[in-house]
Amino acid sequence: MIGIVTTTIKDPPNWNNILESYKGREEIKGYIIGDIKTPDIEKYPNTDYMKVQDQSDFIESLVGRDRFPAYWRIFQENNCQRRIIGFLKAVYDGCEYIVALDDDNFPREGEDLISEHVNVLESKSFRTISSSLKYINSLELLEKNIPNVHPYVRGYPIHLRGEPEYSFDIVENGKIGCNIGLWEGDPDIEVLSRLQYDNLRTKALSMTPLGIYPETYTSMCLQNISFRSEYLLFQYEFPMNINISGLSLQRYDDIWSGYICKKLLDQLGVYMTIGPPIALHKRNIHNIISDFLNEYWGQFINLFFFTAIQEIKLEEKIDPLKMYVELVNKLYRSLHFIDPQIQSYFNRVWHDMLRWADLCSMIQDNDSKRSRDSF
Repeated sequence: MIGIVTTTIKDPPNWNNILESYKGREEIKGYIIGDIKTPDIEKYPNTDYMKVQDQSDFIESLVGRDRFPAYWRIFQENNCQRRIIGFLKAVYDGCEYIVALDDDNFPREGEDLISEHVNVLESKSFRTISSSLKYINSLELLEKNIPNVHPYVRGYPIHLRGEPEYSFDIVENGKIGCNIGLWEGDPDIEVLSRLQYDNLRTKALSMTPLGIYPETYTSMCLQNISFRSEYLLFQYEFPMNINISGLSLQRYDDIWSGYICKKLLDQLGVYMTIGPPIALHKRNIHNIISDFLNEYWGQFINLFFFTAIQEIKLEEKIDPLKMYVELVNKLYRSLHFIDPQIQSYFNRVWHDMLRWADLCSMIQDNDSKRSRDSF
């Protein structure tokens, strides 16, 4: 079964298109994850709409009433991070593959976005891409309406700006754990590039999946991705809407999640791919000044976060749970901030990530309900 997950504060305008475009044989199940601002959603076929109360009931059913407050605090209100409750529920219901789509991403005419994601995840032979700067700017893979420009994808580390050399190879018998689909129309670019090229539009050339080479990263923009359920643990999403010195920390929830996912997949010898399927991105209305302010702290913190991810050496090579806990503990020890609000945010996040590991264990391994050791 394939789970399709979105979180939204409105009736998702793309949902009928997504369901109707699916032509595959495997059963699909949709999960619309509401938030405080979300109105009542109309009934869609093969879809569960989970109100906040439904979400809390589900988490309580996993952990019990006594432990519920400690685990429920992972999922913060007014946060796109809530979509990971949909991931949990989809895997709990037996979905083998999970596709995550934002409510402004549509299938292109005549294309089956969901089946294309699954086809990529099931691929064994594919090309790989590497970069001399150890980061793939996915916008370089797309045709643009403005010639000779070099905008950067949201989350691209500022200190790596430049023109890297890309190289390619072929994998004959690889395994793909997570796939990042790209977009046509209004691209997911960082705000500095949007200030330069506000009318930038992208179009996909004929594309095949590209496996991202080990120790090379990219921005895992969660508006159009898929993953195998066995890697649910690697999909913790960072909470946003955090106030730091009067500005809100925003727009880096999926970016940092992607770094962690890629680090752990590399350690297992499993690939993250980028490319198809291409979604038609009819971007929700944004205020560019708000986006600029919302990305300020994320861009600053990203300098340290990405560097820490790169430098950490993991010892565990087999057990994903031990590997995940090792990475969280090493991030906890290596990332320190003078600003008390930033440090307080990450202190909470590291503990929440360990609780997330518990929840994933409860769902994926009924014989193991061990709690992670506290710091």
